[in-house]
Amino acid sequence: MLSDNYKHSASGGNMYLKSPSKFVWKYGFGEREPSNARMNMGNASEFAAQEGVMNKLNNKQVTEAAVAQFDRLQEGEVTPERDYVGPIAVRFTEALRSFGEPLGYQKRYVVQNPTLKRDILGYTDFEFEDIVVDTKATLRCPRDITGEFTAPAVRQQAVYWKMTGKPVALLYAMPKISQAHPMGFECYRIPEAQLAGAWEVMLGAWERIEELSRMCPTAEDATKIIPINPDGFYWKNEDLQRARERWN
Repeated sequence: MLSDNYKHSASGGNMYLKSPSKFVWKYGFGEREPSNARMNMGNASEFAAQEGVMNKLNNKQVTEAAVAQFDRLQEGEVTPERDYVGPIAVRFTEALRSFGEPLGYQKRYVVQNPTLKRDILGYTDFEFEDIVVDTKATLRCPRDITGEFTAPAVRQQAVYWKMTGKPVALLYAMPKISQAHPMGFECYRIPEAQLAGAWEVMLGAWERIEELSRMCPTAEDATKIIPINPDGFYWKNEDLQRARERWN
């Protein structure tokens, strides 16, 4: 079912855990979704923060870089997220500067694991000498990173922890400050015990992805085993309608 170039990733493992049918749709049938405004909000904010940290930009310049990048990604389509990218990028930049000079941004890692046949691919956000920081643009910062809402992000960081051998942290930033988050951002360093548990979950997902691919040479074969579950945020209505035709 999987293509020859398929590599395991945190996003693929998280998708399989949440929606196996969507995993089959994307990685089996090769159906990719275009990015949306919320995804572009995160990408533009992170891009501008990288520009701000690397080039020592001021807040106005960071904001301008974030809006310009969002407009490029949106190809001119204006959405409410356009107003959010500047403040989020400024808060990312402020928080990231406290870690010092980054050693790299979006560094590519390809590693192997003895229990897997496929390689594992990952791109870290901001890598420093003694920590890896992953940015998350959001409209509401989580109060902690122990719940279901943040579990996929923790699993993603567990992958980077294994790849780099460094401690990892999640940096959340939102456009408005609140009483709970007066700085407009929160940075959570993830304890090793939590990372170890998250890594085991991710590794288990990848192992079962490989077993599914062994059992199902084609994506059509997988539809006989994996039912469509329309619940959750992964499915969009238009994709769901087309997928149902494939499953039938």
